[in-house]
This record gives sequence, C-alpha cells and structure tokens, in this order.
Amino acid sequence: MMTTFRNTFAKWSPAEALQLVGATVRKRLTGRSADILEENERLNALKADGYRVASEGDCFVLTSEARGIKLFCRKLSSDLLVLWQLYVRHELAPLIDLVRARELPIRTIFDIGSNIGLAAVRLSHAFPEARIFAVEPAPDNFRILQKNVAANAVAAVLLPTGVWHKAARLYFDRSFRDGQDWSIALTETPSGNLAEHVDAVSINDIAAQHGVTAIDLLKIDIEGGERYIFNEAREGLAFLAITRVIAIEVHDEYRIEDRIKAILQEAGFRISQSGEYLVGMREGASLPLHALHP
Repeated sequence: MMTTFRNTFAKWSPAEALQLVGATVRKRLTGRSADILEENERLNALKADGYRVASEGDCFVLTSEARGIKLFCRKLSSDLLVLWQLYVRHELAPLIDLVRARELPIRTIFDIGSNIGLAAVRLSHAFPEARIFAVEPAPDNFRILQKNVAANAVAAVLLPTGVWHKAARLYFDRSFRDGQDWSIALTETPSGNLAEHVDAVSINDIAAQHGVTAIDLLKIDIEGGERYIFNEAREGLAFLAITRVIAIEVHDEYRIEDRIKAILQEAGFRISQSGEYLVGMREGASLPLHALHP
C-alpha cells in the first residue's frame, strides 16, 4: 500500500492525486472512466515497460536509461499518446528501417510539425550525425519541444513558425479531429481568438535562410496543412529538388493523397507507404545537379 501511495505522488501532485481517487470511486459506482484514470493507466503501462515516471510542474518526466531518453509530456494532454505512438508502437521504425536499408546519408532533417519534439528525439537517435530543423507553430507545444530537445542534447534548430507554400499570417484552428494539442491546425481564415496567430514561411524560405542545399529527410505532419504545401498550382515546391527522402502523414479528410503522389512522381520520387507515412524517395538518393548548387 505504501508503495502505491509513493508511486501515485511521484506522478501526480496532491490535488491531482485526490482527483484520481475521486475518479476511481466514480468509476466503481457508475462504470464510467475519466481522462485522469486513462492517463494513469498509460503511465502504469509505461512503468511496466521500463520507464521511470516523475512529476515536474505541468509535466510528467519519463526516463529510460536503457533507451537513453528523458521525455517531458504535459499532464492530461495528447502528449502521452504521441509518446505511445513513437516509443511503444514505434510508428517511425518502418521509415527509419527503409532509409537505413538504402544506406542513405542523413545529415539534414526537416521535421515540419514537430509537436513536442518526440519524433525529433527519435530521429536524432536513429541518425546521430543529422542536424534537425524542428518546426512547430503552437506556443505551448514549442515550450515542451524546447525541453525535450535540451534534455536529450539533440542537435537541432528550433523554429516557432508555421509552414505554408508562401509567407502568410495563419490562425490556429482547434476544430480539427479531437482538438487536442497534437491536432492543432493552421488556416489563413481568421477564426476564434484573432490574437492566436503565427507568421508562416515556406520550406524554401527555411532552406534559404539557413543555407541548406540538401534535405536528406523531410518529415511533414501538419494536420491537413499538407494540402496547401502541395497545392494545385504547384506553388512553392522548389524544395523538392533538394530533397532525398520525404515522409508525409496525409490526412484523409481532404482527399489529397492522389495529388501529392502525382506531384512527387513528377518531381522524380518513387512512392511507397511506410507505416503512417506516404514516402517519396529518389532512386540512389541522388539529387539533380542544379539542386546542390542553386
């Protein structure tokens, strides 16, 4: 019993622990489960998988010496679900294996839609020689992204901006899917709180501003925003000429996968599916000659 109490207060503050107790009682009386109970079950499963769990402010701190990671996840948010996807279900593993099988040199990674940085940490371990450009527009996601990158000594450039096919002012849209922190979308149409906006740039702008002449791996997960990057007018797609491997999480709501495939094939990519990602890869990882010397 004392061990259970210690474990509970290692994860939750006293007020949160009382909330957990109340939710447990309500579940026994009504059969209905609260978010805090589901979150506690995930934490217990992660502990069983070898993670140490501690509490720091509004975050859980999950440490695994065997994996060499220390990860910050906000309490009662979508963060633990992201961790579960990447470190328990290993959703990036098929993509990493595909790249490794081709023995591709990965020195520059663009992580567009980096969320809280868990994918950046995972990719930095898979490709330790790479410099990662982690792009995340939502301020609170970016706050945790900074903590995760620092805690794991990731060689990264952190950019608190949106990504579009051109420079634009964008507004946060929390109506996409479940509306949680991993589902924040951007739109050019003002809605909700007009003070919640971000100035966006194109992938071309990021490459030019940082002197990048080759993107070895470009990961895009921007909650439907891929339909604007891969727009019908083919505007702002010059970055494809300097990209070796591109992995895009395509959101089915917008029925744009065929368009994206067509654009990638036109740009010389061979298309495949790797887990959740639509992947485009250049044969032999070679870039057009003009791409390396713009």
